Amino acid sequence: MHMFHRALPYMVAGKTSTQCAPHWSLGVPAYTKATSPIRRYTDVIVHHQLKALGAGQPLPFDAATLEAMLGPLEARAREIARMQFMSDRYWTLVMLSRQPLETPHRALVLSATLDASGLVPVFLVNIGLRARARPLAPTKVTLSPGSGVEAAKSAYASAACVCFVCRQAGQVLVVRASKIDPSRGGAFFTESDIAARGA
Repeated sequence: MHMFHRALPYMVAGKTSTQCAPHWSLGVPAYTKATSPIRRYTDVIVHHQLKALGAGQPLPFDAATLEAMLGPLEARAREIARMQFMSDRYWTLVMLSRQPLETPHRALVLSATLDASGLVPVFLVNIGLRARARPLAPTKVTLSPGSGVEAAKSAYASAACVCFVCRQAGQVLVVRASKIDPSRGGAFFTESDIAARGA
């Protein structure tokens, strides 16, 4: 679990290209998707190319034709993925909003440095949700330029420090919801004072 926060930034959507490229998480030198021709037009294209290649026939689409097709197809795929993400997040937040606020959740700290609002980015492990949480006890560290620490100071007026760090990236905390807003996609939590192993 402690290494997951390091891998998370690399878990991004793939890019379709006519050039072979390695697949990071699978660790293979080249990769293509061809398993869903009913719902992905790019998979239909791959099927046609592979069928022609297997039969020893000329490929139906040359590189220039494929490049011209990829732009609009990629834009549409990105929009579909965005809508899917928004829908999934909305219904996840609806589910959370129906739970009692005191319900504990295990959250993985993604970055130790607080944002301008005094919150730290976390990943709720059991439901796969990125959110922000207010930690219990920030500590003093050196200020880095442009960190927006003044706003963070106002959130912790009693702490006379230059910049705030809570816990360590990769640490698992127990958090409880403080505000869930499905219509705006907002999810805010507060670190609980109970041990993470108890959640």
